[in-house]
Amino acid sequence: MTTSLLPGVYTVKVTAPPSGYSTFTGTMTVPAGSSTYTVSLGTGSTVTFTPKDGSTNAAVGGITLGYAGGPSGTGTVAVDGSGSASKILLPGTYTITFAGNSNYQAYNGTLTVGSGSTTQVVTLWSANPVSLSLKGTNSTGGNLSSSAGKVTLTGPSGTTATLSLPKNGGNSSSVNLLPGVYTVNLVQLPTGSVSLLTTTVTITGGGNYLIAFAP
Repeated sequence: MTTSLLPGVYTVKVTAPPSGYSTFTGTMTVPAGSSTYTVSLGTGSTVTFTPKDGSTNAAVGGITLGYAGGPSGTGTVAVDGSGSASKILLPGTYTITFAGNSNYQAYNGTLTVGSGSTTQVVTLWSANPVSLSLKGTNSTGGNLSSSAGKVTLTGPSGTTATLSLPKNGGNSSSVNLLPGVYTVNLVQLPTGSVSLLTTTVTITGGGNYLIAFAP
């Protein structure tokens, strides 16, 4: 195609490429006089995005995901009610994001696209806190018989909670936390224990979660 432009620097985008090719974003410098700019469309790989509810594993539809950082530039993927959507992207590493809504927390993950088709599962966690408690156990699942231990949970958006684990099978006090994957950090070992065995805990809903120590 031919068009008339004033000299300067322009951004060139191909947002609706032919089937089998990726989108394109680049810059074009237009000098005084005639010039030719060639747009080279890469052959991409099909990526199927399948958002899932982290607690129920049910498909999540009606949302928009974003991608950035790779050779195909920045764009969005609209996931319909079926809970699945496909996009052709050039091989490379991308950041995948979801802004969050009233039902689900924001998401930020990494996608590596190779030469073949791939499926990217996007695990989304509920935006509604749940009530839970912790119980300390030994390595075989038995009750702590010594003094209480203490741990801190660190999870979504930097959420933290420090809880004491009573001995003799008692539960900690309840706390409200967002569902998701939490890192367990040791604050205090129970007497007679030598190390913390549980390093992560996945909060899927309300209830009691076990934290194990090595005797």
